[in-house]
Amino acid sequence: MTDSSTQKIILPVLLKPMWHFCPVCQANAPPRAYHCDKCNCCLLKRDHHCTFAGCCIGLKNFRYFLVFLFYLSLGCFYATVFNMYFIWDCLGGFSLFSVIAHIVPFVFWLSGYLCFQVFIYTMLSMLALVGFLFVGNLFVFHVQNMLRNQTTFEKNTGLCIYDLGWKQNIVECLGENYIRVFVCPLCVSPLPSDGISFVAHLNAPPPTLQPLKVARNNLRQRHS
Repeated sequence: MTDSSTQKIILPVLLKPMWHFCPVCQANAPPRAYHCDKCNCCLLKRDHHCTFAGCCIGLKNFRYFLVFLFYLSLGCFYATVFNMYFIWDCLGGFSLFSVIAHIVPFVFWLSGYLCFQVFIYTMLSMLALVGFLFVGNLFVFHVQNMLRNQTTFEKNTGLCIYDLGWKQNIVECLGENYIRVFVCPLCVSPLPSDGISFVAHLNAPPPTLQPLKVARNNLRQRHS
């Protein structure tokens, strides 16, 4: 259900337009599919390899990844807000001292202004804040790509030919039941694309093979 690799798909022998040959898999790869060195296979509509998830994010698991980022950001934000109120209460209420102590707790602990227990609380609160900023930034980045129906590779190479309008772009990435996806990621939400053929924008400029050539050359250099 979440396997986006091309290993279980019968691929054509002849190279079609916008397709490219993967020298590692020794097979033709469809548009928007690229090889991952860590997964050792080509992924349909590959976005990137997620170190935290331990797998590539592609066509069939992108919606789970996006919902994961959403709830993780929400949880970090919730923890940050409530930790702030708790720590400010430990420091005698909201003041300039409590705010600065919250930002640089290590300095205040070494200076003797914070006890070790409050220092640990403050460090955990800062960890939640850093997590919120990091994960929230990832969530916003991928939402922006989704609204343009772009992958990370396509954004970095300036390739934007699959933009069908923000609403249809969401359907292309999250499926027909995209609203239910955020309520329950396990709900059935069929994707309109099979990962092999994609609908391009009618007013988009002619697609260029240059990004594919660059990726192919980099791949050959890594495996030469």
